[in-house]
Amino acid sequence: MNDLEVQEIFEGIRLHLTSNYDFKKYNGKIKRKNFPKIYLGRLMKEIQTRNQMIFYFLWNQIEFEKRDGRYSAFIGDFLSDECMKNYKRFVGLAKNFDYHIESEFGRFLTFHKLSDLKDSNVILEQYYTDKFNFLTLMCIYKFTKIKDYWETDKRPLMGELLRKLENAEIFFNFPKQRFVEAFTKSINKS
Repeated sequence: MNDLEVQEIFEGIRLHLTSNYDFKKYNGKIKRKNFPKIYLGRLMKEIQTRNQMIFYFLWNQIEFEKRDGRYSAFIGDFLSDECMKNYKRFVGLAKNFDYHIESEFGRFLTFHKLSDLKDSNVILEQYYTDKFNFLTLMCIYKFTKIKDYWETDKRPLMGELLRKLENAEIFFNFPKQRFVEAFTKSINKS
């Protein structure tokens, strides 16, 4: 990958999350080619494949929005050590997917009933206090009917979280069966 390809991935992810641009449909290709000159060598040394770069920017945009309430339009915001740590945390979550689902639901069920997952107030609190990570919410969103309850909440904060989940859904391909097994284990333990 070269600097131009990396910037195109960044811009494609940003447009996918903030507009009606469809990253998958256009394979991340965009018309704009006059990117600002910025050195991306260090990032490209750490993140070497296109797929890794897509998840690097996607995960960090999600974290950036959660922290600042907006997505970043500047690629330079993603060249910090903190962003690399965020990405490595995502890789760890994805590799140990079953364990994280099981442990997050286990902690959740220590203090809540299973039916509390329907309550958007509880979901917002779990997400914004880092008790549920984005991957856990994505699995609930993709693999259960609970999102139907969340969609009845008309508050802007819940609407924004649902939009974020909907926009990011096409990038996550976790097997439903693994989620169901981990979810079931955490219920049986509680």
